Amino acid sequence: MNQDLVRNISKLGRRYFKDYLAKKTPRPSSLRKHWWKSYNFLAGVIFYQGRSNSLSTIIKDLAKNSIQDYFDTKSSSGITNASDDDITEARFAFQNSEINGKTYKRLTDVEMLFGVMDKKGIITKKGVIHILRDIPKGNIIDYSIRSIIQGNVSSLYDKFHSVKSIAHKITSMYLRDLVDLFYDEVGKSAEIRTRVGQSYLQPIDVWVRRVSGKAGIIVTGSKPLSQAQTIVDACRQVSRSRRFALRYNQGAWWLGEHSLDLALEYLAE
Repeated sequence: MNQDLVRNISKLGRRYFKDYLAKKTPRPSSLRKHWWKSYNFLAGVIFYQGRSNSLSTIIKDLAKNSIQDYFDTKSSSGITNASDDDITEARFAFQNSEINGKTYKRLTDVEMLFGVMDKKGIITKKGVIHILRDIPKGNIIDYSIRSIIQGNVSSLYDKFHSVKSIAHKITSMYLRDLVDLFYDEVGKSAEIRTRVGQSYLQPIDVWVRRVSGKAGIIVTGSKPLSQAQTIVDACRQVSRSRRFALRYNQGAWWLGEHSLDLALEYLAE
């Protein structure tokens, strides 16, 4: 493992924060005050998987329109008043929504948001909206922060992981960025200082794998969480900083995402 390279990749995590996270969330504290703002932060993660960003944005906006039509987005905790019928109606509105005759979305998008429904119309697996309705104030950001502070990051991870189409990558991406935004509060949590706790904050994608390989980190394990633990172990050999592994993950993604631009800049010099 090239420890100097790993350190430099971790430093690029600040670029990720500046270029993406800070722009996406200029006032993080506002997310804790209203369920709708916290939902939109979450939606900016969960819909972006396995397709282009432009298509993901279209589907996210279709979902947003359906939610606004059936739930109270004005009240800070309006989602907690949603009935099962409200959720079912919003589900079908989203499922049938179109733009210029195109639906764009997949069934898994509907199930992720509104749960898995059997042929009898019974929900057999809850979706994101059910989770929001059932937590205090419907605010997923505030709920997540409190869960982490209380040492329940593993159960929080499992809650997201139980939703259709939300696997390790999406769950850990949400948790990683949440922890980064609110590190002054959650950074003291003993659980996220541990090897396992830090692994929950390590989304594994093609860029992270490739960049890690170039840095001499051999990503092992067949499951994403095991692969995440491999990266965390390597990072802990390089630095004991509590935020190092998190920043490394952000930096590895940023470097991979911008590799073509960086190569062209180098050739232009």
